[in-house]
Amino acid sequence: MDLTTLARVKLAIEKSLTTDDSALSQLISEVSAAAEREMNRAAETKARTEFFDTLTNLVWVQSVPLLGYGDSACVITKVSYDVSWVWPTTSVVDATSYYLDLKTGLLYFRRGFSAGPRALKVEYTGGMEGTAADFVAAYPDIAQAVEQQVVHLWQTRGHLGLQSVNFEGGAISSGQESARWLDYPKRILKFYRRAGLCG
Repeated sequence: MDLTTLARVKLAIEKSLTTDDSALSQLISEVSAAAEREMNRAAETKARTEFFDTLTNLVWVQSVPLLGYGDSACVITKVSYDVSWVWPTTSVVDATSYYLDLKTGLLYFRRGFSAGPRALKVEYTGGMEGTAADFVAAYPDIAQAVEQQVVHLWQTRGHLGLQSVNFEGGAISSGQESARWLDYPKRILKFYRRAGLCG
C-alpha cells in the first residue's frame, strides 16, 4: 500500500502536468515499500497469518511481534500451537492465555511452549490503515517522510550512479548518496519501528 498520494507529491514538487504521473506513482510505491521494511511492519490493514518459532523451557511471559499492527486496528482471530504443523482444533490456544499490546504490536503469552520451528501460528486482522488516504490522515509524519524521500529521489534521478561533480572552486558528491534515506525520514521511520522478538 502507498503511504502517501500522488497529489501530495506533485504538490510538493510543484508539478501540475500528468506526463510523469506513472513514474512518480511507481517511485511512491517503491519508497512506501522501503519505508515498511525500515519500520519492520506492514501498513495495510488486512487478514494475516504469521508463524513463529517457540523457545525452550519458558517460565515467564513470552511475546511475539506482529507484522501488521496499529494503534487500534488489530484483532486476533486465532492462535494455534502445533510442533507437527497439522493444526487440529486441539492446537488452538485459549484466548485467556495471551493478550495484545496495541501500542507495540507484541502478543504476550501467560504460558510457555516447548521448542519447535514455526510451531506458533497467529491468525489476525491488522495493519496501520486500510487506504492511502486514511494512512495520510492517521500518520501525517510518515506520509511527509515518504514524500520528502520521493521528492529527493525524483530531483536527483539524473545523478544516480554519479560519484562526484567537479566545477571551478570545488566539487559536490552525488550518486549513491541520493538513494539513501534522508535524515528526517529515517528518524521518523525509526520512531515507528516494530519491536523485535522477546523471550
